Amino acid sequence: MLPIVPPINAQNPGSCAPGFMNYRHYVRRPDQQVFSVLTGASHDLASTLINYDFSVSRAHNIGGQDFATTRFNNGRISNPSIDIGLNTSDPYAPKFPVLDGTNVFDPTTYSISEVQLPHYHSTQLNFQGAASVARRYSVHEHYGTLQFGIKIRNAHKTQTQEDQIYGPANGTNFALSQVWGTFSNPNYYEKAYQYGPLSDYSKINNLISSNLGTGLVLDPNASLLQSLPADFDANERVYAGFVMNTIGFGKLSRQSGVRFEATDASYLAKQVAQDTSGNVLPATPINGSSSYVNILPSIQVQYRIQKDTNLRGIFGIGISRPNFADIVPSRQVDPNTTTPFPQIVVGNPALKPTKGNNYDILVEHYFQPLGILQAGFFYKTLSDPIYSTTTRFRPSNQQPFPVFDQIQSINGRSGHITGFEAAWEQRLSFLPGLLRGFGVAANYSYTTSQVTFPTGFNGGRTDHPRLQRQAPNNWNLGASYDRPRLSVRFAVSHNDASIYSYFWTQSGGLNPSDPVVGLPGPNGDQYLYAHTQYDIQGSYRLYRGLRFVAYGLNLSNEVFGFYQGSKIYPIQREFYQPTVSFGLRWTSTAE
Repeated sequence: MLPIVPPINAQNPGSCAPGFMNYRHYVRRPDQQVFSVLTGASHDLASTLINYDFSVSRAHNIGGQDFATTRFNNGRISNPSIDIGLNTSDPYAPKFPVLDGTNVFDPTTYSISEVQLPHYHSTQLNFQGAASVARRYSVHEHYGTLQFGIKIRNAHKTQTQEDQIYGPANGTNFALSQVWGTFSNPNYYEKAYQYGPLSDYSKINNLISSNLGTGLVLDPNASLLQSLPADFDANERVYAGFVMNTIGFGKLSRQSGVRFEATDASYLAKQVAQDTSGNVLPATPINGSSSYVNILPSIQVQYRIQKDTNLRGIFGIGISRPNFADIVPSRQVDPNTTTPFPQIVVGNPALKPTKGNNYDILVEHYFQPLGILQAGFFYKTLSDPIYSTTTRFRPSNQQPFPVFDQIQSINGRSGHITGFEAAWEQRLSFLPGLLRGFGVAANYSYTTSQVTFPTGFNGGRTDHPRLQRQAPNNWNLGASYDRPRLSVRFAVSHNDASIYSYFWTQSGGLNPSDPVVGLPGPNGDQYLYAHTQYDIQGSYRLYRGLRFVAYGLNLSNEVFGFYQGSKIYPIQREFYQPTVSFGLRWTSTAE
């Protein structure tokens, strides 16, 4: 059961407020599949190397983000009068105590308010072909390679949605107690919340199937408003070619080249409008296209300081294209999200690809017989960076929800990212006896970044936050052990908290009178929690090609989730427990 309360008063978060409770039951059973075929060949003709390949891949997603859902509203919804408080003594498990004695867990006080029968299907079909020719040559005892090639990729994505939304007919009432089950979990979320008994979805299905068209009637407007704007058909074709030359001059070697890319994209979507009575009018098709050409040079210079030590300097230009769903003017409703309000994902056909200038300098030293130490700095400037934004809306009557969070990708004006990284990997083969099978690996990076928002975005936001998904500190520690029959790997990885979506508005919240409490407040940007994970895997050869294999993932049972502004304002926290697997693997030849 989910409590519905007004937004928390940032100046008095412990106060109570009138509200109501609701209950929903939905089933996540996505069907997601990927099929791919790759064929190609390589021919080494003395001083000439020829490569070519062709691939086809197809993916489909059926029901991956649209779930069968039944909602039950409490009888007090028309006159909210339950006094609900907020207890944040444990900020990771906030409590919503009922202060007026109402039994909010009584299933007889809840009745069906909406049934959603989904039909969502998304497919993508990719064709790709590439060919390259490399020619070895020498000029005055300076050896080099000249290489050129082409690549063509065509990606076609379609998405259809035909949801049916039903509501109770006048005079009908289907109580939650009619479909009550027996499942409960007294240890749910470390016993922080009452969990169960819950409804039985087989009973819900039986109740729905026997009452469709009579006690439960179709709401055609809600069904069309949710379904039609999510349909689209998009195609993207990329023609690419490159020329690259590598040549050495004693201790110095240089690799330079240029890549040409021409992108041609088109899409077809649907726009939905309503008449003055709220009826959905026939959908209007929206056609759009975009095409652009990019010239992307790069150069890498390597200087051998001594026999096993190199210094590298790199400059390159690259682009990052928008995703299909980001550029098509579609609207996808996700009422099953766990944020306080439903989410609506909206496309942005005005999106431009992000262009980046990359500068890197790297020192690397090789240890004999097996080991390497690397360290370097990098700096990247970005134009038109793409990032996801979340804005809370109280919309017009054309939207199915009184308040919702709209998610849309936009282009920023500019951004940059800079940082330091180091890595060490060493096989300890110099140790005596059984110890020579050990190996170690470690890497660390520190990055800092900032973006500049478009003029007028989010209430004239003028601060410069970090790039999304950019965590300041990231590191990995690993140990390995390899012998002729045994192989074991253990690793610890860490990522600091990072921004998931920009949310904060400089001028306030949903209303102009809302208090501005700053970025760390409950209306700040949305963050991913920091994550530290332990994993182990290994195999033992039993006989020839037969091996025993096992692994354990997420042994630390690390949290996954989001918070708003600060950790004391959690949105979502998920724990998945460790995953353990073991079995036998056989190959036709001994490894």
